[in-house]
Formats: sequence, C-alpha cells, structure tokens
Amino acid sequence: MQGMLDWLDMPEEIEVDGDRWYKPTRRFFVGKLLEHLKGDNVLELGVKDGAVIKHLPMPKKVGVDIDEAELTKAKALGVTTIRHDLNTPIPLESGSFDNIICIEVLEHIFNFQNVLDEAYRILKPGGMFAVGVPYHGTLKNIAVALAAFEHHYIDTLHVKFYTPRRLKRALKDAGFEIVEESRFGRVPYMWRVMLFVCKKRATAR
Repeated sequence: MQGMLDWLDMPEEIEVDGDRWYKPTRRFFVGKLLEHLKGDNVLELGVKDGAVIKHLPMPKKVGVDIDEAELTKAKALGVTTIRHDLNTPIPLESGSFDNIICIEVLEHIFNFQNVLDEAYRILKPGGMFAVGVPYHGTLKNIAVALAAFEHHYIDTLHVKFYTPRRLKRALKDAGFEIVEESRFGRVPYMWRVMLFVCKKRATAR
C-alpha cells in the first residue's frame, strides 16, 4: 500500500503548533498535503483555528467551521472564514476550488456523506481532496474494546468511527478517485490516524 508511515518517518523539518498529541499528527498531515497540492487556492472544511491550513502555500485560503471563536483565530492568520454547519449544504459555488482538505473533522459529523458529496461538488475537475480521520482497523478495534471501550467510544466527542474500508467506500460513492492512502502513528495496525488523498475526475461521474 502506498504511503505507509510510522512514527519513525515523521517529516521533522515541518514546524507545526500543538501539544505532544496533536503536533506529530499535524506534521504528518501537513507533510502529505504539501506533496499533493495544486493551483492557488485551498478550502478547509472544519478549519478550526487554522492550525493546518496556515502551513499551506496557497495565496487564497478559505475555512469553514461552526465554532465562531475558532474562526476568529483562523481569520487572524489571513484565512477567509465562513461560519456554517457541515451537516448541511455548503454555500460555495460548484467547481470553485483546486484543493479541499478535511482533517480530523469527519469523525465529529453525523451527516458525513454530505461533507464528501459537497466537497466533490465544490472541487474543480482534476482537483485534490484530502481527508484525515482517526484510524479504526479490526485489530485496533478489538484492543480498544478490551482495554478502554467506554473512554474511547462513549466518553468522546466523536460520533463516527471509520475503518479504512468504510471510508474508502464513502469516498468512491461520492465520486472520488483515491490517489494515495497513508497511515501514521504508533505501530502497524494500531495506527493513530489515516489519510486519503483523492482527486475529482476531469469528466463527470
């Protein structure tokens, strides 16, 4: 499988903000995104405080989020912000962005297929879409169920848990062609996160 990474392969030269939990994963995400970006604009769905998008070199950066306080922080970084609930259709024109990213957000969204369908609609033909979520493969799910079920699955802000197969199917259902899959963190099959880089076909699905 393309793009398999573990903690030994982190791109140390990429400087990012965050604590000991978020900093390594953000560095991984930013490093992989920089390999695939194209064009001069990028849209982040679930931009939060702009911790990821601020590292991307596009002159036009737009971020969507529901949290007004976090959007204020992103705006201070030069991001054009839109306050919006990602469970509903996004008020942006079809085919208007070269790149769309959604990093550690989809697990918080009930209507996740809407996010993927809207990303496909808003993305230009041939454009890049990247989505990163916590990894939940079979071995990890068994280990979590045995050791920390309530903490992981109940006492959490996450409302969705994705296996690679499930997320891949959802992306294909939205019309995307998957270009690369990557894993990061911990040890094989207990990875912390996974990233799918996709493109919108140049012709309509």
